[in-house]
Amino acid sequence: TLRDRLAREGELPIAEAVRILRDVVDALAEAHSSGVVHRDIKPDNVMLRGRHALVTDFGVAKAISEATGRQKLTTEGVALGTPAYMSPEQAAADKHIDHRADIYAVGAVAYELLTGRPPFTGTTPQEVLASHVTQAPEPVTKHRATVPPALAQLVMQCLEKKAADRWQSTDELLTQLESLTTPSGGITPTGTQPVEGVDYGVAGRSAHPIRVAALYALASIGVLAIVYVLMLLLGLPGWVTPGAAALLVVGLPFMLLTSHHERRRAVAVTTGTRVPTCLHGDASVGDRAGGNTGRIGGSRGPGTPHHCSVREPHGRLRLGYFGDRGLTHRPTAVTGGSGRGHRRDRTGARAHGPCP
Repeated sequence: TLRDRLAREGELPIAEAVRILRDVVDALAEAHSSGVVHRDIKPDNVMLRGRHALVTDFGVAKAISEATGRQKLTTEGVALGTPAYMSPEQAAADKHIDHRADIYAVGAVAYELLTGRPPFTGTTPQEVLASHVTQAPEPVTKHRATVPPALAQLVMQCLEKKAADRWQSTDELLTQLESLTTPSGGITPTGTQPVEGVDYGVAGRSAHPIRVAALYALASIGVLAIVYVLMLLLGLPGWVTPGAAALLVVGLPFMLLTSHHERRRAVAVTTGTRVPTCLHGDASVGDRAGGNTGRIGGSRGPGTPHHCSVREPHGRLRLGYFGDRGLTHRPTAVTGGSGRGHRRDRTGARAHGPCP
């Protein structure tokens, strides 16, 4: 059972906990669609088989059904369920209990899967029941800071005191859980860390040649000062400081060249300007991504392949491969701005069709 695994491992990995909760909620959605409220969801009643979780023991639901249906008896004043997972309305023995009591229990189970402890504990069952009715549970993230905010909010909404403030159906809750398992959901895959996006506008301004040269000059002054102090303290030869200055002067053109390329790349990303990257061939491309002036091609002799890529706006990438299929060399080129283009051979003939 899930209880056995909790006793053995304690809190579960977040992705595993979400997967189990999804199976439990899916099973409850099927039961609720048939008008059945389980009323005793807890780790002991969840069986694990392979990668699947199965909800068992609908005994309390059956007993309630028989008592209120066949014998016309009422359960008012009788609290049925397991104290650690009972909703406030169950703890108060309210006769108006519906499927949202199971949603509360799912929240209590989820809380334990993520933190290794139920939301409320006490020395007696009565103390636990009173906590469900009168106390707010501590945030999940207080006991486990790595729980994603979206998942923590989902669990805490399940544990709302008033049924009207919880998720209103297991179908709604199931949709939320499934969204957490998608790449765009709130769970970071195991072994990875979120990475902030790059502001290419800032990168372009930071790589301006004048700014780079000024920063390099300031850094060079600091380096030379350190070298000079070390020369005096360690008794180094007098040529050490001039030598360091010469090396720094030699390094300046490389620094400016690097900043130029970085600035060009940043501007290309932010404005949509095409940046060609060609191997073994010539390339000339229009300045703006929306134009129809692009021309990629060239020749380096028979049998020489050409590879070229052009960055389009919005992250699109156009790839081209130019090579000879036979003994006669016929260089090809592609012109055009979208997914279709024109092919030209040496004779100047123009053929419409998909770009190579």
